[in-house]
Amino acid sequence: LDAALGELGRDGTVVRVSVGGLDEADVAALLVATGGAATTADAASVARATRGNAFFVTEIAEHAADGSLPSSVRDSLAVRLGRLSDPATRLVRTAAVAGAVTPVDVLKDASGLADEQFLDAVDELLGSGLLVEEDGTPALAFRHGIVQQVVEDGLVLVRRRAIHARLADTYGAMSGAVLQPATRPDA
Repeated sequence: LDAALGELGRDGTVVRVSVGGLDEADVAALLVATGGAATTADAASVARATRGNAFFVTEIAEHAADGSLPSSVRDSLAVRLGRLSDPATRLVRTAAVAGAVTPVDVLKDASGLADEQFLDAVDELLGSGLLVEEDGTPALAFRHGIVQQVVEDGLVLVRRRAIHARLADTYGAMSGAVLQPATRPDA
């Protein structure tokens, strides 16, 4: 699609327009317009999770009654995630478990990717719009909290635990501490 749009853009047939996300007030208005109740807290929460993406806001508003993430949103993201290379998939999974914003050096170490693979995966994820560079810091963030949620929800427990262990090892190595897994007192 990008190649086709690039060709059409060269001859002036297509003009790309960058559209930013809705602000909190617009999110609240869209929530109300789609039949949802929009408290200030609701609007703030939805705005954070969606970064104002009108499609996500609308879908969430229409499915707010059952509190689940709509299948239309999950399906849309599954298609985008399914197109990723193996290294980019590994990196986005690591990022999802690590949190909404994670230092690049943590992601590099915890993902276990070689230098060039890591850089290519970062380029791919930034190019796809799934991750963004955090302003003024060497960190990567999810463009939408919903993406992080969908990626993390799609991980089986064994993989999620393995990623947590790699993150713990990474943070431990960076701090000089040896971290041990938590144990239950009754176990």
